[in-house]
Amino acid sequence: YKESHHRRWLVSSGETVRTAARESGFAVRLFRADGRVGHGSASGCGTGIQLSAVLEAAGRAADRCSPGQASLPPGAWEPPDLDLFDPTMEQVPAVEGLLLRMENAVLEEGRGEVELHSLLAIAGTSRVAMATSAGFSGSYSTSLVTVFLALRARRGGDLVFHRSAVATRHLAALDADRVARRAVRHARLKLDGGVVGSGPVRVALEPRIACLLLEHLAPSLHHGAVDRGRSSLPAAKPGEPIAATAVTLVDDPLLRRGLGSLPFDGEGRPTARHLLIRKGLQGVLLGAPTANGEGQAGATQRLSFTDPPRRAPSNLHFARGERSPRNILADAGSVLRVTGATLLGRGGPASGEIALSATAERLESGEPAGGVRQVTLVGRIGDLLAGVLEVGNDLSFHLRGGVMGSPTVVLDGMRVP
Repeated sequence: YKESHHRRWLVSSGETVRTAARESGFAVRLFRADGRVGHGSASGCGTGIQLSAVLEAAGRAADRCSPGQASLPPGAWEPPDLDLFDPTMEQVPAVEGLLLRMENAVLEEGRGEVELHSLLAIAGTSRVAMATSAGFSGSYSTSLVTVFLALRARRGGDLVFHRSAVATRHLAALDADRVARRAVRHARLKLDGGVVGSGPVRVALEPRIACLLLEHLAPSLHHGAVDRGRSSLPAAKPGEPIAATAVTLVDDPLLRRGLGSLPFDGEGRPTARHLLIRKGLQGVLLGAPTANGEGQAGATQRLSFTDPPRRAPSNLHFARGERSPRNILADAGSVLRVTGATLLGRGGPASGEIALSATAERLESGEPAGGVRQVTLVGRIGDLLAGVLEVGNDLSFHLRGGVMGSPTVVLDGMRVP
């Protein structure tokens, strides 16, 4: 069973539009002795829902399913408290105060050159409850606020736009002033008309941009992806080198306050942390049998109560390093720090190729040397993982086709065509 409530604020042209919505519903997942599984769901709650109708729908779905190896989750156990709920998220003045601080920071930092185009905030809470005939019963509540900031920067006849987004489970963890001022500085970089010559280039990917690599890499992290021709990585056994030693890649649904954290998964099973890459060496793949032989690595998730659970990454992230980005960049020589980017189509994840349309800042031994409005960067996932020189200690998480996290990543292996 899941119920959710969210409010939406859109600030544009000096006006604020407020809306609100609620949703609730439940689903039944039916397991049969021959391994067939069926799924049925219904919106709403209360006497208006006929459980028998949902069970019949799940039974019909099981009839269409091929026999498999499905089995009931384990019996009773106690899920952990991951601190995913912030009651202040339900307080309208608290959220509107955050938006006001962001508006004021843009006005002050923009100094007439950068202005607010629009500000969208979505804040809400959800409650999930699950019970199985094997004896498990658990529930948890979550809160989430996501802010989308759109700025316009003008200098002379030049007009450019910059967009950024941030999300958090707890309102107090969102530094509105810092987020807004950082976005203004990135927008101002686009007004510089600098160019980058063709050839190899050392880049520093800010955390949000490094998550683009993870988004492109994620399909390759599933067990069997290589055999199915869906992997951008070469086949490797556990313990074999697959990336630079600076790379440790983690799937962790048990992070406290994590945007993708799950006290229990979509089937009522315990969740666990897994190392997919450890100091450059191949670890476990999602969906691979666990070491104890009791299940598969990675949590199953439901996008909504209407969807059956599917195995997917949870808080997938590059582990943080030891040094600050400032200290790393001071020792990195000539670097292109990528502050904004979109992923361009280039053959899909299986091709291993990646292309970014990026906004960047040139750095020389950590010192600013001018902005770059637009540059195309291309590379291959395998080369980029092998080319990681160092990662920072500024790990942050972002919503990118799932929850991805990264610190600043400095790497070789990209080039300007």
